[in-house]
Amino acid sequence: MRVPNPAKRQYYMRETAENAWSVRTLDRNISSQYYQRLLASQIKEPVVNEMKQVTAEFQNDKYKFIKNPAVLEFLNLPTNMSHTESQIEKAIIDNLHDFLLELGKGYAFVERQKLIRTDARDYFIDLGLLQLHTQMFRPY
Repeated sequence: MRVPNPAKRQYYMRETAENAWSVRTLDRNISSQYYQRLLASQIKEPVVNEMKQVTAEFQNDKYKFIKNPAVLEFLNLPTNMSHTESQIEKAIIDNLHDFLLELGKGYAFVERQKLIRTDARDYFIDLGLLQLHTQMFRPY
């Protein structure tokens, strides 16, 4: 978290968990110094009511975070434009490919989309990841 003070950080974490704050509510409360304002006020109810009123829009749908766009900074994609699913998939697989190469012996990157044929139909498995077993199973 970007809150350097451990007491403040603990407060925000506890309140977020207890009140199911959305990410936007938490961000707004940190930015508006909600913790400091609450401690400084003699009567806390107006501060709490103001926070609830301002963040009501964020709290209406507690599962809205699922619909929020994903943050994929590690893919090094430009943030000022939208991306297609295939562009995101390619960037993720490129990163997985590099990661698997770093793992070294025992792993192989097979294909981006591995074709699997059955009697009924053909399937493409998106992440063709294979772990190679270097030892045979040992009998007990």
